[in-house]
Formats: sequence, structure tokens, C-alpha cells
Amino acid sequence: DQNGNIHEAVVTDNDINSNKFRYIGGSYSSSLEEMLSINLYEDSNIRRPDIGFRLCASFDIGQFINNPEDEFVFVDDINNAQDDKNLGKVDYSYAISKYLVTNKQYVEFLNDNKSFVEKYQLWENMGDSLQGIYYDGQSYLCKTNMEQKPVNYLIITNILRYINWKYNNYYHGKGHGIL
Repeated sequence: DQNGNIHEAVVTDNDINSNKFRYIGGSYSSSLEEMLSINLYEDSNIRRPDIGFRLCASFDIGQFINNPEDEFVFVDDINNAQDDKNLGKVDYSYAISKYLVTNKQYVEFLNDNKSFVEKYQLWENMGDSLQGIYYDGQSYLCKTNMEQKPVNYLIITNILRYINWKYNNYYHGKGHGIL
């Protein structure tokens, strides 16, 4: 959870179909109870400053796209036990990015897909000092000292399009887009 900077979105297939998702961990505005629980966010179309995300992939894909910026951790303990809330059990191998997706990584995505930004609402200026990205009229850029902070103010379709872009570019090479 980036040491309290931001919550982490946890999205499952069921969440995508219901327009809801869960988030875990603590952010700068969390109570202790919230930091220690899994919360349900009812509307995934509202942009929030305190929720970020990380990438998760099948073991094989994770090995393929592993690079210094993504830095995947491989989890292959299929006997991973659930916790006291019946959560956490994973009975298959997978790879998960060590850190949440940063403003720098999302800026690369935005600049690669400029013609789609407005159409798919990939970014919106929220006029907030916590937002780490700005548009100078030609390119998307990171604000000073915000490159390595987790990207925020995204909606669920932004996250899914970013993941699709990441997958397509690593498997098929640059220029394969987000659709």
C-alpha cells in the first residue's frame, strides 16, 4: 500500500461485472480500522485520490513482461493458506508487481495513446495537488517529485485499458494499442 500513501484496488471478474471493487491497505486519510480491513467501493466510475493499483499476471506472462520498471514478484506456493477472514488463499502460481503503478508508467501509457485519452476518459485533470500528472497542451508529464508515486484518480476502465496496453505492447511490440 505504498507505506500509507494510497489504498490498493483489488479487482476480480465479479467486481468488473458489478461496477464495484474492493480496496485494501491504508492511505493518508485512513482510520486504523480501515487500514486493517477489506473495503467495498460501490462505484468504480468515481475518481478517487487515495486508490491505486498493481499488475497481476499468470506466472508465464509475468516472467515474459518482467522488467526493471514493473519488478514482478513470483508467487508459486499453491498451498498458501487463507487468513482468519477466509481471504488470501491462492491455489495457483502467479506474478504480481512489487509496487503499485506509478505516475511515470501511466504517463507513458497516456502519451502512447493520446488519440484515445479524451474518447475513453483515460485521464482527467482533477485540479488537486495529490494528482501527479498534468497535460502541457502537447504531452502528459509528471509533476515535480511525483514520478514514482502511485497513479491515482483512475476509474476501473482506465485500469483495464492500461493492463491491456501493457500486455499488448510486451507480447506484440510497441504500437498495438489499448483495444
